[in-house]
Amino acid sequence: MRLLSDSCTNAIVLDNFRIHKAQAVQKWLQTHRAQLRLYFLPTYSPRLNRVERVWRHFRRNVTDNFYFGMLPKLRLAVKAFLTELAHSPAVILSIVA
Repeated sequence: MRLLSDSCTNAIVLDNFRIHKAQAVQKWLQTHRAQLRLYFLPTYSPRLNRVERVWRHFRRNVTDNFYFGMLPKLRLAVKAFLTELAHSPAVILSIVA
């Protein structure tokens, strides 16, 4: 699986999560910088971070007001949610738009 296309610039939006500043991540970014255009979100800006909307949708549809009782049941619910989402581009667009 290729993470980057050789023929174009890839846009990556980063928040200020500390893992993005880790040495291994910084090394990878430096190695691939010709293929990347990085956009850093302002500190404390969850409204600008589209993945936060996905997590909100996840919580509302999977974990809010539901007790799983056992970790395997939670794992199955998470897997089902992510599988369904992966096959529903229109839903993803409606969440992050």
